[in-house]
Amino acid sequence: MSSYQNHQPAISRGLIWGGIHLATTLTLYIAGMMGNPAGNILLFFFGLYMMYQSAVDRRNAMSGYITWKHALVPAWVTALIANLISVPFTWIMVKFIAPEIQDEQRAEAIKMAERMRSWIGDEGFEAQLEKIETQDFAAPIQYVMVFLGAAVTYFLIACIIALIVRRNDPSDPFSKYN
Repeated sequence: MSSYQNHQPAISRGLIWGGIHLATTLTLYIAGMMGNPAGNILLFFFGLYMMYQSAVDRRNAMSGYITWKHALVPAWVTALIANLISVPFTWIMVKFIAPEIQDEQRAEAIKMAERMRSWIGDEGFEAQLEKIETQDFAAPIQYVMVFLGAAVTYFLIACIIALIVRRNDPSDPFSKYN
């Protein structure tokens, strides 16, 4: 079985998750509810479910037994595929479709800086404000960093899911070491 065939269910689930993320984001934008965290929370839990199902599908394809490493890969691939869709779409949305989102992000950054004012002092606060005012919130490098941060975060989540899904083969005494 080729590598693609091994990971085809994970790729499919990642495409579904990414597509649902796009549809949900556009729906929230059209409805004027982009700032509503409930949509993001639901998308996150839907993603966890998709990662879990990818690992379970792989386990079922392997006769019901799977090592931690073999369960990790499909869960993480699902998240990476979804992020390959959602992060560029978010950048396109912020850059071209809804540039007013940058103003909202700038306002949130200013609020965060105000909360940190006691820690960084007045001079540090003024420097931070100046930096925020000139920052391009639609810079591609920021979205590359978002993708990389999400990849690390979802790797850690995939590790936990793999621990949940793994099932050692009792006929292989060394399978628990894989």
